[in-house]
Amino acid sequence: MKYFFSLFIIFLFSIPVSGQLKIGAVAGLNNTRYVYKGTSKYIRKDRFDVVPDFRIGVLADVLLNNKLYFQPALVYTRNSERSSDFYNSARTVGFSLSALELPLILIVKPVLKNKTNFFAGGGLVPVIVARARAKISNYDKQGFVNQTIESIDDSYSWLAVAVRCEAGLEINKIWAIQVYAQKGLTNMLSEEVLPIKSLTYFNYGIGTSCFFGSRKGSKGTLKKEPRVLRKTKMERTAPRFRHGANQ
Repeated sequence: MKYFFSLFIIFLFSIPVSGQLKIGAVAGLNNTRYVYKGTSKYIRKDRFDVVPDFRIGVLADVLLNNKLYFQPALVYTRNSERSSDFYNSARTVGFSLSALELPLILIVKPVLKNKTNFFAGGGLVPVIVARARAKISNYDKQGFVNQTIESIDDSYSWLAVAVRCEAGLEINKIWAIQVYAQKGLTNMLSEEVLPIKSLTYFNYGIGTSCFFGSRKGSKGTLKKEPRVLRKTKMERTAPRFRHGANQ
């Protein structure tokens, strides 16, 4: 897996040579549900709260052909969950995983002349877990009593893989708004935490992106053409050329 990340970084640095690249920033909100599995069945909590989390990072948009694009990205994200057992609502347990994600997404954009363009795609998402912590809150009839926060980094694997699909709208080839869903494929536990033997996750969210760079346009293409061909396309407006044309 280390070789995979090395090749990924080399690939990102080699893309600008082709001149088919746009660079942008991405930000959004997401909500996560973790999937717990025991020896032979799924273990589920009875109550979940919605915990809005954030994601922020950079991405590239690489033109492969007139409809297909490759969008690698580097995103920092936090995926949290807060739940309570049905018979013990006085105690709420939550934990959050902060991670770096490397989405490797193929996007299809129909060729349209409109300023707004629909797109859809999907791909794999390598995940590097940077931090994990648990938060336990206790309540009584009067309200909040106490809270305990502890690091649980040792219980989690630092590397995971997910699959992702997304769809959205691109505006003026600069702004984009997208919704996505992402499903973890690998066990995120480095060791068993009885009665849990396997932990994966599912999350979904909405985001926006803005591209700062632009691909080389007609001027860049003209510079690449042979000198003789460029001369034939030039408009000769100097007085000496106009005099020759009148003759």
